[in-house]
Amino acid sequence: ALSAGPDGLSALREIIAAAPARLAPGGSLLLEIGHDQADAVTRLAASAPGLTPPRVVRDYARLPRVAVMRKMG
Repeated sequence: ALSAGPDGLSALREIIAAAPARLAPGGSLLLEIGHDQADAVTRLAASAPGLTPPRVVRDYARLPRVAVMRKMG
């Protein structure tokens, strides 16, 4: 588990911000997210230049659970 900070998004914020510089063009970033974090992660990804908007994958209980993004280029 990651330390989430006061809003529950600290680790995800850092990972998403660093992803464009660390991924190869076309590389994928998959993040496990809390069931109530899909909208926030979508907003974070929009602020990271070079990442596609996330595709959110639901688990067997139909809850949003994984955000999948790719580095454009």
